[in-house]
Amino acid sequence: MICIEKNQKYIPILETRFKEADNLKIIHDDALKTYLPKHDRLVSNLPYMISEAFFQRTLRLGFKSATFIVSKGFAETLLAEPGEKYTKLSWQAQLFYDITRHEDVPATAYLPEPRVSTTIISLEPRLDHSKTEKTLIELLQQGDKYTKNALRESLIRSEACETKKQAKTLVTDLGLSDDVLGSWASRLSLENLQTLEEKLSHVLTG
Repeated sequence: MICIEKNQKYIPILETRFKEADNLKIIHDDALKTYLPKHDRLVSNLPYMISEAFFQRTLRLGFKSATFIVSKGFAETLLAEPGEKYTKLSWQAQLFYDITRHEDVPATAYLPEPRVSTTIISLEPRLDHSKTEKTLIELLQQGDKYTKNALRESLIRSEACETKKQAKTLVTDLGLSDDVLGSWASRLSLENLQTLEEKLSHVLTG
């Protein structure tokens, strides 16, 4: 097991509390930046201010399950349906994961007591993706590329096509605007992603 803690003042506490645990490695580092070795399960009481940033990092991690304590508002966003507090984050979360909300954590469990209600949630990678969803997942995992290039690569990786020439043709057939194709994949808006999902579904199943 590996424990990552950024705040130096908690390191001695962790070392004392788990001094008998010979299978635990404590790392003093930033969980948003440090190397995360391959793992099956991920557990964290996430600081509210990094919840979304760390969630975005999970999209590139391979694990069987993750359990987090997060703010109630963050949990509600992940689980929101269209017409509710539905955002790009909601769309991403539900594309990648099956999400379960377990229970709220009372403020009295903390010292000092927080002003924000907290909730325990778990994430399990979805296994039943369509070809369109597989392409979108591959796209979002290449967020540092231009959408046009990332999309071509994603179509091949998702086995929607076999060659770069076929991928190029499919991208052209989508009829996306130059603004969308020329933007970073990570900066696509919810509207952009929903439009892309609709167009991909039509092209790949038509």
